[in-house]
Amino acid sequence: MKAASFGFKLGWQKKLEKCGRLPKDLKIAFEIACARLEVTQTAALEEAIRDWLKKQESTSGEK
Repeated sequence: MKAASFGFKLGWQKKLEKCGRLPKDLKIAFEIACARLEVTQTAALEEAIRDWLKKQESTSGEK
């Protein structure tokens, strides 16, 4: 029974990988900002995507 419950604990999230391309200067600026702020690139990307999605939701209601 213990093995069957593995991964279903409260707060568990499945993570997937998404790749993309950025202009070189934006990539470098992003890496520098993450290092300076001591934030992982994953955390910064998650925040940016969530903010973008919220922005899209709010602007789609205005159309």
